[in-house]
Amino acid sequence: MIRSRFYWSCKEALKNVKLQAVNKMLCGINSSIRQAHPASIAQFCSFTSKTKKLLVNFPPWPPMLSRNPSIVEKSFLCYIHSKAFSSGHESKCKNSTKFRDDTLSACVDSVTQLSHVDAEGHARMVNVGEKENTSRVAIATGIVYLGRKTFDLVKANKVAKGDVLTVAEMTGIMASKLTPSLIPLCHNIQITHAKVDLELDDEKFAVHITATVTSVGRTGVEMESLTAVSVAALTIYDMCKAVSHDIVISDIKLVQKSGGKSGDYIHP
Repeated sequence: MIRSRFYWSCKEALKNVKLQAVNKMLCGINSSIRQAHPASIAQFCSFTSKTKKLLVNFPPWPPMLSRNPSIVEKSFLCYIHSKAFSSGHESKCKNSTKFRDDTLSACVDSVTQLSHVDAEGHARMVNVGEKENTSRVAIATGIVYLGRKTFDLVKANKVAKGDVLTVAEMTGIMASKLTPSLIPLCHNIQITHAKVDLELDDEKFAVHITATVTSVGRTGVEMESLTAVSVAALTIYDMCKAVSHDIVISDIKLVQKSGGKSGDYIHP
């Protein structure tokens, strides 16, 4: 049985409609059925007439979508969600041609708008050769919750493996320069500066990590800053896990970036 975010989202979307076959519907969504047609699900399970109409009226997915299950699940969820929360359920199922076209079009657009996915749905490395060099800056942050005992040891620099904060800082900087080796579709970027700051939080018994990466190039350094934070956080975990495994890495996110065609971004 599917137990994914899609499963629970779809179940939530259907709760306002008197359909008793939500679980069976989701059980029927597997790779073989996805590559055929949603209506095929009705052949494997017993559904109410309303459920069957939802399935039959959903458009077949083209090859580019069948190779991307997450996109298929998203489009299916959008379709079910729209039907579940709309009035005139029966009549709209009978006259859903426009909706089918709009749903499929939006689904295809969501794929084609991703620059690292080609028209066939295959992953690709974006060609940035024709872009202009611009100044790029990206700042990412994250938090590592240590717990009181581990936090006190880190603060007093008494962890057996050594100076946690210094090692994590250096590791984060190194990781930013190795990002293309870790993330397959990232470009080799000439980083002009990388900085990782770690700040102790006495109230939350945590370490706040901030990574700032700059470059002058044809693509951004968002992934470099995020990688720096992530690996610095993992380093803290590794050096402290002998003391406790109750360590939580949380809230890793891009908080600011500038440069490039997309312009500036500040996390709300």
